[in-house]
Amino acid sequence: MTNDEIYRTLTTRRTSNPLHQELVLSESSLAQLIGADQNKLDKSPLEQIREAYWNKPYTAPEPTFAEILRLDLQLKWFYKDGTNQYYELHRVRLDNRSLFGFRGVYVIWIQAFGILPRAIYVGQGNVKERLRAHRSDARFDPYFSPEEPLFVAWAEVPPRYIEGVEKYLYEELTPLVGENRPRTLSIPVNLP
Repeated sequence: MTNDEIYRTLTTRRTSNPLHQELVLSESSLAQLIGADQNKLDKSPLEQIREAYWNKPYTAPEPTFAEILRLDLQLKWFYKDGTNQYYELHRVRLDNRSLFGFRGVYVIWIQAFGILPRAIYVGQGNVKERLRAHRSDARFDPYFSPEEPLFVAWAEVPPRYIEGVEKYLYEELTPLVGENRPRTLSIPVNLP
């Protein structure tokens, strides 16, 4: 199925507000899209379509203050492997299929002998690609040694809340590298 055929399978459905329209993708065309684009699993099929036809990445609308007050967002943090060892930034297997298309927040941290863990960096986005880039990031060199490796923890976050969660993590963990970029409301979550 070509991208044009997939696009034609999109239908427009009007909601109670006639000015608001949303795109609906049938399950069969979604399955064909996934089958046709197995090499592009770092983005969801809907993100691929949005970028292909609107030439800009999809950005979810920001949550309202009232919505944040009602929100109880509990993240499932990934920080240990099957042998109960913390994931090391330079050793975690990025070819693991569980990281394909995984979008969320992550924390790079260090735990020196006898000292409490300390956040080095807080980030968000496609976790696999961001961790790959950070492996060669010179900003982390002063904190890395074979005796005291950098560790990483990540969690999936709905796109609508990613920036707010990143801001909250930055404010709570005060990492040594980077700056707090999101200009949005903080969204409280459980820490790794």
